[in-house]
Amino acid sequence: MELDYLNSRVRAQIGRLLRRPDYEPLLAAQSEDEYAARLAATAYGPYLSVAGARFERTEDVISGALTESLSDAIARLRKYAPPPAHALLKALFTTWEVYNLKAVIRGLARGIPREDVRRAFIPAGDFDRAALNTLLKAKDIPDMLRFLETWASPYAGPVREGVADFLRNGSINTIEIKLDLFGYALALSHLGRARGEARLIRELIALRIDIRNVVTLFNIAGQSYTAEAVDGFFIKGGTRLAESVFLELASVKDRQELIARLSDEINDKPMAAILAETEPKGAAMLEERL
Repeated sequence: MELDYLNSRVRAQIGRLLRRPDYEPLLAAQSEDEYAARLAATAYGPYLSVAGARFERTEDVISGALTESLSDAIARLRKYAPPPAHALLKALFTTWEVYNLKAVIRGLARGIPREDVRRAFIPAGDFDRAALNTLLKAKDIPDMLRFLETWASPYAGPVREGVADFLRNGSINTIEIKLDLFGYALALSHLGRARGEARLIRELIALRIDIRNVVTLFNIAGQSYTAEAVDGFFIKGGTRLAESVFLELASVKDRQELIARLSDEINDKPMAAILAETEPKGAAMLEERL
């Protein structure tokens, strides 16, 4: 695949990234306002100006600026990519599409203020900011599903499959797991044979799948899922956690025991080390650490 032009554009974007010396004045800042002022002297300055018109709190201004910068970088990557590379990017963007949908679902399920949910968005792929804002106007999850169905979105299917559990017990676990299962299968389907660049993208996605399977084990620990239901939770395509091990560990109720057994069973030393240091009550940050 001819990617010289795309690579040159990416190298130009790398030049905008902060380097180690750039962090020293940021680390020395004595307040959020001072931090924002120093960040404004970098390539993030224009984004801070725009975010400053939208938000009042400095923390929100900084977060909004960084989010918009990432979203713009993704959009530029998509714009400059030659047609043969679109499938590879689509595979990567699927992760963000699922991420944004789960942000909407969590917000609607937990009654989080709409503006707080909006700040979590990373517009990418088929869900631009306008589409995400439309979904956020839904009054509840079934109403959001109706938007997806109207758009003939492929994600309507997995959301529909999990809605019954949500209406019955108020848990969004099943919806999120169904979205992950569908999203990763969709991502892998864009890659075809794992050769060349496609192989590199597949390795990235495989890591995300392994992380998601580990996090699923923590989410379902102690809950009364049937063996049949658990069998449907495993996402295929990873390389570090075998399906047989996942199904065996899914019956472990105690998180401390789960941590110990996962640390021994997972086929990845850095991930095993992170798991070994995880506290049962600190599992909420496990996905980000992995």
